[in-house]
Amino acid sequence: MDIAGDSINDLIPMHLDVFRGNSDLLKQFLKSYKLSLMRKTPQQGSDDDKYGRLSYHAMCFCILHDENVLGGLFKTWKELRGAESWEEVELQVWGELNNYEGFP
Repeated sequence: MDIAGDSINDLIPMHLDVFRGNSDLLKQFLKSYKLSLMRKTPQQGSDDDKYGRLSYHAMCFCILHDENVLGGLFKTWKELRGAESWEEVELQVWGELNNYEGFP
């Protein structure tokens, strides 16, 4: 699976390296650039639809990423070393994406 050039995949190093995981900077960046990150369908976005959450997609990309993204996550968010699930990590690191309104 080739994920190079995907907007979410490209956002990962920016959020981790440039913004140092700062959700406020991520939010401002998204607000300014209105990237098309994922097509949203009517059933997506509900609290029980993890597959429709942008944060879920970003976390999946982190796991698939060629670089040591997971190492970077746990270096930036030391408190997540004790996380009990990937979902807990997902929501802490990428939760701001779930508020993003820049869908086409």
